[in-house]
Amino acid sequence: MNKQQQTLQQCGGVDNKNMARERGTMQEAMNVLNVPFFGPPSWCALMSSLMVVTIQQRRSMVDQPLQSNSRRMERIMARESAGRVRLALAAWLARRCFLVVAVLAVPAVFPQAESSTQAGPGNKTGDSKPLRIRRNVSKLSLAEKRELIEAILKLKKARSPFDTRLSYYDQFVSWHLAAQCCPRPEHPDTPWPSHFNPAIWPWHRIMLVLFERGLQEVSGKPLALPYWDWTDPASVDVVFAEGFMGPRRGDPKQNYVMTTGPFQKDAWQLNVISVPSEDPGQSRWLVRAFGLHPRVTQLPTRKELADALALKDYDVAPFDITSDPERSFRARLDGAYGFVGEKCSADGVEELMPGSSPRLALHSAVHHFVGGQFKVRNQTWYGTLKTRASPNDPVFWLHHAFLDKIWADWMARHGRVYLPEKEIPKTESRFVSVPGLKSPLRPYDRVAGDISTPQSVLDHHKLGYAFDTDQGRRRGRH
Repeated sequence: MNKQQQTLQQCGGVDNKNMARERGTMQEAMNVLNVPFFGPPSWCALMSSLMVVTIQQRRSMVDQPLQSNSRRMERIMARESAGRVRLALAAWLARRCFLVVAVLAVPAVFPQAESSTQAGPGNKTGDSKPLRIRRNVSKLSLAEKRELIEAILKLKKARSPFDTRLSYYDQFVSWHLAAQCCPRPEHPDTPWPSHFNPAIWPWHRIMLVLFERGLQEVSGKPLALPYWDWTDPASVDVVFAEGFMGPRRGDPKQNYVMTTGPFQKDAWQLNVISVPSEDPGQSRWLVRAFGLHPRVTQLPTRKELADALALKDYDVAPFDITSDPERSFRARLDGAYGFVGEKCSADGVEELMPGSSPRLALHSAVHHFVGGQFKVRNQTWYGTLKTRASPNDPVFWLHHAFLDKIWADWMARHGRVYLPEKEIPKTESRFVSVPGLKSPLRPYDRVAGDISTPQSVLDHHKLGYAFDTDQGRRRGRH
């Protein structure tokens, strides 16, 4: 990615000027071969042909008789140029198609994909394959933590297989932000039902699977995301260690920008950020003001979590921000209580409408508590994890891996239930549609194959992973 890439300033867009060079290079390659830039996964078959043709042409140059030095050089240069175009296209197709063909056809070119033992997104995991085990982060060894950090840093540098204008890591930030944006020409179908409705846990589960797959691709290892059990006070020191996620707070003299740890200033640039109404600081660097929030004074407790898990109904009508958290497990875990609805902010992002006594808990409380809130020149600023571009803080993945575990634990008690069964469409009074059991979830219906509906992800074992506390799980990576 271009190191001078400009930060996103508007909801869901990207800076095309600084991305155009990379995108244009691949467009040229596609034009040379008369192939459209975007297309279905079936084009993966092209890659093998391109690689074979290129290799054969390069070998044939050695065997052809010499004519003159000048003509020979012209022929070599022409074929080398065509070969580079084919190889560039083949590499792009390989990443866009989850390296499936690359593993089969050119393992020497893509050795990282060869070592991955798990089925990728959109593929069914066979019973013969061991499950990846998502473990409590407190039980990871120093080497395992280092392995995870290295993979995250590689993902930040790799190009997205879904949108070549973005890094692989920034792709997930972009989706998470776009999901909470009001409609714009570049995404007229947003906001997507990713928050404050029944699809929140399926939507994030798919995102976690795709992110985990990305870590596997760039590392060449069958990595599994660890989870952060924030009800355990001892876990805080583990997560926010200098050599892992970095300190709890950044430098207060620099508006809490992180200046130490793996994701410090100048090492971890934020390329996709939210709008000024909810992120006034517009920082290009990770901001963390742990514990500095007037309404959230502590992390959630074991009792709060136990009370949520005891609820028997996955969700209740009207299936939105106003669902009763005393009855709805989804709403209780979501943790935004006492709000009366949603609306669009002036700069185009989802905005909650508070009632007389709004309160944050569990999922929402962790975002606010870790991100924090502080004053700069009489203006309220927020930490990165509190914003709608919250995946910019890698702690996001540990937090949501635990939320995914909580959902799995709830289903183990109460059954694999999702409500409502039928989709409830968006109306003037309903800010976002409510997906049914078989409703496709954007944007995953375009990129994730057969794991793009709530029904398709209810059983996490079928997605290739288990948690270290699951009963009857098959042995896998620990």
